[in-house]
Amino acid sequence: MHVWQRLVVLVWQLRTPHRRDGDGRDLAHLELGACPTFAARPRRVQLNNYWMVVGYWGEATATTDFCEPNYAVSHYVAEFFNALSSIPLVVVGICGVVHSRRLKLGVEQAACYAVVALVGVGSVSFHATLLRTGQVLDELPMLWIILLFIFALLRADDYRKRLPGGSVATPLLLTVAIGSSMVYFCFGFEMFICSYAGSIVALVALALRKAFFGQAPCDGQTQRMFLLAAAWYLGGVLLLWLPGELLCRRLPWMQRLPMHALFHLTSTAGPHFLLTATALTKFEAQKPKVIPTTLFGGLSAITIDKSG
Repeated sequence: MHVWQRLVVLVWQLRTPHRRDGDGRDLAHLELGACPTFAARPRRVQLNNYWMVVGYWGEATATTDFCEPNYAVSHYVAEFFNALSSIPLVVVGICGVVHSRRLKLGVEQAACYAVVALVGVGSVSFHATLLRTGQVLDELPMLWIILLFIFALLRADDYRKRLPGGSVATPLLLTVAIGSSMVYFCFGFEMFICSYAGSIVALVALALRKAFFGQAPCDGQTQRMFLLAAAWYLGGVLLLWLPGELLCRRLPWMQRLPMHALFHLTSTAGPHFLLTATALTKFEAQKPKVIPTTLFGGLSAITIDKSG
């Protein structure tokens, strides 16, 4: 027993009066099992012919279990590093909403950042508990946010061309959102992987086409930001997320690699750079700049000089 564990035991015993039951046994010793540190330990149960570690949240009800060993760090967190690496999504999402409102970047920008934060909350819940509720809160907003990004891109392009935005795209994207949600609940995790990966490829293709091959290509600063977003987004999905999920069971040594945790970091930077590039496109006439900001932990963000 470690020193800190001994201290917890001592504090718990001091907290519990020395009472005895009818057989003369010390209740302070018997009630030690109620101490949060020693209340329960991860146990192993057999499910579908393989052993699963079960901790504080009970048996996993999610339809998938990621590569990180369950409850290896904490009895209260199923996938500690996957949950921990999801927190930057929440932070960047909240900061993005503040930044969008401060610079008046548009409702669509603030909505996108808000859903980024929602994905982060869902991801923390999912990886910390491995419960189906957390999984839905994580994965369903991941599908919605791609559609929001596409809407923001179309809205920025229309704004730059002084066209009314969203008249046709809005009902179409809402229909796709409803349809994708129904497909998500009807099919398994493999269909979600295919849908999400395909959506990312489509989103990046649309962004690069508008940045480089549209009727009015963006300036060099915006093009570089779109390329940066594409590198982070596609790199995370194709090099970290998909290999980590498809090869984990076949190559046990991959469990030592924090591929999904790193994917969370690329999924934080990618959307932020994409939204920054989208804002650069929208406000191109105002000559915006991109500078590293403390608000986003050193990540570059748009700034607009409105003094003139």
